Amino acid sequence: MIICLIITIFLAIEPRSTSSQDATSEYVAATSTPCDEIRFLNAVISKAENHVDRISNNVKAQVEQLQQPITIDCGNTSPTSNKALKLLIAETVRRAQQASAQQSKKEYLKKAITVLKARVAQTRLLIHKNDINQPMLTGGSAGQNLANYASNTNKHCTSKTSVAAPAFDKCSAATGTNAAILTAANNLRELKQLKLLDDKHAGHNALTIQVLNKGTLTVAGADQKPGFCVNGGQDVATGNNILGITAVAPQIKTFTMTESPIG
Repeated sequence: MIICLIITIFLAIEPRSTSSQDATSEYVAATSTPCDEIRFLNAVISKAENHVDRISNNVKAQVEQLQQPITIDCGNTSPTSNKALKLLIAETVRRAQQASAQQSKKEYLKKAITVLKARVAQTRLLIHKNDINQPMLTGGSAGQNLANYASNTNKHCTSKTSVAAPAFDKCSAATGTNAAILTAANNLRELKQLKLLDDKHAGHNALTIQVLNKGTLTVAGADQKPGFCVNGGQDVATGNNILGITAVAPQIKTFTMTESPIG
């Protein structure tokens, strides 16, 4: 059904350049994950809404044209005058029919847009109902004091951040070689954009991940990659409530979530 709607929208907007096969292929290729589908559908919705605006302007102009007064010389009954009058009537009827057809297309597109927006909402709900797994700290403990800091004033997590296989495939914009901390940050950013950061997925007041990192991404060893450090009344390296993170002092590094449009 969604593919059919997209096909009809594409054909309504670009009737000469888009085939149903092209539209279907584009939809399938662009919607491999739920979050990709949201991006794609939002783009289609935006294109359709812009087309509806253009139709509205065209119909308004046509109606205004039809409402212009026409002066007819009723005393002139020559064949030429009669022919001109018939042509005028035919042109007026054609314009009225054209305006009516444009109005019908506009109403159909508005209904199609409503369905696509419902699909977007449904997809977001599906993401919401199916838990997006939290990144968890694997076994580890507080590491040595970081260089250039006074003794016993800070600790860092040596634990690696592990994520279950399906965790970020729904809305992840960062995969592959990116560090888990960056993947998690991007995922949280998209979750915020999707308005899913509620009690089900998070219990924090501020979208901030405190990261204590020994070394850098390029030189850190396998057990020294950036990890999530939480306090929660416990040692920084023993917590695993990643999305319900609390402040850690001192703040050596901070990842602050900001809104990022996803479509």
